[in-house]
Amino acid sequence: MGKNAKTSDKSQMSFLPPAKVLSAVDSEVEAYGFIREQLKELGWVVKDPSKNTGGQVWTQNQCLADPEIKKALNLERPENIIKLTEKKLWVIEAKSHKSQLKKAIKEAEEYAEKIADSGYYAVPFITGVAGNDHAAYDIRTFMLVKGKYEPVTITGIEATGFLDQQTIQKLLDSGKPNIADFYVNEDAFLKAAEYINRTLHVGGINKNDRAQVMAALLLSLLGDSDPDVEADLPLLIGDINNRTRLLLQKHGKKEFYPFVKIEPPSSDENHVKYKIAIVRTIQALKNLSIKSAMNSGTDVLGKFYEVFLRYGNGAKEIGIVLTPRHVTRFAVEAIGVTSNDMVFDPACGTGGFLVAAFDHVRINSKPAQIEKFKNNNLWGIEQESKVAALAIVNMIFRGDGKNHIVEANCFTKFLRRAPGGGVGYVTKPPAKGEEPITRVFMNPPFALKKGSEKEWSFAEAAMKSVEDGGIIFVIVPISVVSEGGKDGAWRHTLLAEHTLLSVITFPEELFYPVSNQTVGVILRKGIAHPKGQPVLWARVVNDGFRKSKGKRLHIKNGPPTDLEILKPILRAFLLDPSQPIASVPEFIRACPVDFSDPIVELVPEAYLDSHVPKAPELLARLDAQVRENVSALVNIDLDLRYQAGQRPSIIESSQGTKPPPAGQLPALPKMKPVPIEQLFHLYAGDYHSLAEEDAGKVPVVSCADTGNGLAGAYNVPNEVVFGDAITIAFNGWPLTTKLHPYAFAAKDDVAVAIPKAPMTPEALIFIQAQLNAERWRFSYYRKCFKAKLGRTTVELPFKNGAIDFDYMAAAVRAQPYWWFLNPRLKDWEPLTAASALPPEKDGLAA
Repeated sequence: MGKNAKTSDKSQMSFLPPAKVLSAVDSEVEAYGFIREQLKELGWVVKDPSKNTGGQVWTQNQCLADPEIKKALNLERPENIIKLTEKKLWVIEAKSHKSQLKKAIKEAEEYAEKIADSGYYAVPFITGVAGNDHAAYDIRTFMLVKGKYEPVTITGIEATGFLDQQTIQKLLDSGKPNIADFYVNEDAFLKAAEYINRTLHVGGINKNDRAQVMAALLLSLLGDSDPDVEADLPLLIGDINNRTRLLLQKHGKKEFYPFVKIEPPSSDENHVKYKIAIVRTIQALKNLSIKSAMNSGTDVLGKFYEVFLRYGNGAKEIGIVLTPRHVTRFAVEAIGVTSNDMVFDPACGTGGFLVAAFDHVRINSKPAQIEKFKNNNLWGIEQESKVAALAIVNMIFRGDGKNHIVEANCFTKFLRRAPGGGVGYVTKPPAKGEEPITRVFMNPPFALKKGSEKEWSFAEAAMKSVEDGGIIFVIVPISVVSEGGKDGAWRHTLLAEHTLLSVITFPEELFYPVSNQTVGVILRKGIAHPKGQPVLWARVVNDGFRKSKGKRLHIKNGPPTDLEILKPILRAFLLDPSQPIASVPEFIRACPVDFSDPIVELVPEAYLDSHVPKAPELLARLDAQVRENVSALVNIDLDLRYQAGQRPSIIESSQGTKPPPAGQLPALPKMKPVPIEQLFHLYAGDYHSLAEEDAGKVPVVSCADTGNGLAGAYNVPNEVVFGDAITIAFNGWPLTTKLHPYAFAAKDDVAVAIPKAPMTPEALIFIQAQLNAERWRFSYYRKCFKAKLGRTTVELPFKNGAIDFDYMAAAVRAQPYWWFLNPRLKDWEPLTAASALPPEKDGLAA
């Protein structure tokens, strides 16, 4: 009977069946489709258990196929029966008007009693559903406890949506109808947020207004009753706005009412679709038991805002990049916050860090401490009015900290401890000793670049409210800790005035779809950085999320994330930076800042150890490199046709040769890091652009990864031509290393590496493979230039205190395809520092 109520647009999440013109005739048929889709979205198998193995849901017309149910009910039939186990059922009864909810519950209980009295099945759960498509639905679920059906509550609030299997099992295991904390079904919440975004779009609500509309709807649901969705649109919006205004006034934030107030469309023609959008959104929120969720220890509203502003593209226009909630939790839990800490976020966005701090204190403190903390110790500034309103709504839902979030500019608003002991906002930086803040957590906007509002300037402004010894956690683009110029000068000042405790590189896709790699910097205010003090450097690759279909989704049942592994290590290090930390290559290391670095890079990739391969891994790496070189040379030889004067192609060179018999490779010697600048002179290429160069015979190498980096063949003068060397990319994918056994010129986005002492082609191929394994150190966001490249190290074998070039040659010659590559290199004539370089290259290029 539910088929008529299904949506025809399968791409839409069916929180309600398709919209239609309001009708005076309602039917329970509408509820059938609604119930089925809700159960399906929650993971129930909505197939007839009598006919399908694994099926869990009988409809009204199917349930009597079960002989025990038929015996108990005769010809009576509820809307649905869910088979929880072989002996336990869940009965659902629906009515077509919201006023009939009590009747639906009563009839569900009567069905359940008849089934239980028959002696075969127990019915621990019943649910009443009342409503229709245009008026939405009310849902209440009850659990049988000591012979009486009691309302199911989550975090002390009645559940307003259907329950998923995990929640049902939790209730059965406890034997009680109450769940103390809310389990967030990530998939359901993500789908709901996406659905609401689409719904508001279809309703004609601008993308930049959607989060604010949802905030108003959420506030309107905080009361004991819901807005009257059956009223005409002007009355419905008036009801919602009145509830919102009164609630903000109650919490002392009535000045934010204009930023969450919603307005009906100016044209009456658009009222129908606008109302449908509002009603559907309210229903979607209730389906998730949103009141229970907001009262839980999870920043559910923050997650919604992430989806609305991130994937609805509303954030870019106002320069807001919301911090993912798993990162706010990580920062707060790793650094630690107690009920005595004064916590401040001077660019608080929707309040993610403040919520994380409150949740951490709530879990680890006594009721009196929690009350004091939430009323006095959470402070936030947000300069965008609409975003500040969202933060306040978030705090109101959680019952904390709402009185200390203000709309202001953090460069002109500070916090000061008054002589009497209170704390308040002031317009001038406090005097030394009057700073009240002990913890700062912040992610300043980096989508906009306006004058003095560089990312690090936000941290500087925040420090003016922090007492000496206070800890600051700030997320900034990686360029702030890796580039020269003003950023480099700021780092020198930073270390002269404060202590650097840790720097953590986050995944490049953390803020997707905004493109920017970021780091988390942890500082202690007011103490100059001791030159010998270790800093904890870490690089997070797996944060538990992956990009899929244009979104970053949580990985279910995955291994421990890098954040989970790092958190206890970082927590212990912050308590005692002198304690030894076991280094993990490419992941974590504790060591002092390298003050010999001219630009004082403070990026983990410059400090972390390389992964030293075992013999099998090294040989596999060399095999891949030899194969790659063979493939590249085959394509190059075919493309360039090896005009007169050029050497034979690799295919011609290898004719008549045979693979040599496998020899015995010596044991892998100890590997040590060697700076590139100790091995090579580095020369930047001569060409920035090739647009005005004529086609010719000399290949010109660029930073491109494909085609061995060749940008084409050009007519270039002899003085810019190299031959038989490797190139190392500055840009593109920095550190990508290519072998060039031919005459070539280069663009300025690569370095030509000329050995300081003679090296065989085998040695260069070994170094090439090892350098390509180090590409994780650089990215599009951490730029590479000559000074950085020279300081970068490559792991090489050592014997008797010197580089073991014999092993390097033997290891490359042992590769299966070396016989194919070797003849192409027989005329290798490498340039060295002692060779005849063109006069204008007789020095290091910039």
